[in-house]
Amino acid sequence: MKSLEDRLKEGVTLLLKLREVGIVDTEPGFQELKAKISEWTKSDHAWAGKIEFARYGRYADVILPSKPGVVASMTLKMRK
Repeated sequence: MKSLEDRLKEGVTLLLKLREVGIVDTEPGFQELKAKISEWTKSDHAWAGKIEFARYGRYADVILPSKPGVVASMTLKMRK
């Protein structure tokens, strides 16, 4: 299993990346991702899915893995 320290570090990195591209933490999608990361950090159950950022016309494909050596990732994509 991935260590708690690794999960925390990776989760914070994803949230900081959203802020860097201008997505505010009051955005519902930001809050949803934060909740998913919190759940993943506590449980280490892998999760993958989409999170909407409707106000920005985007969504994120998110992967929160439980295997050590596999880093959490997020790809922000444009809505068509």
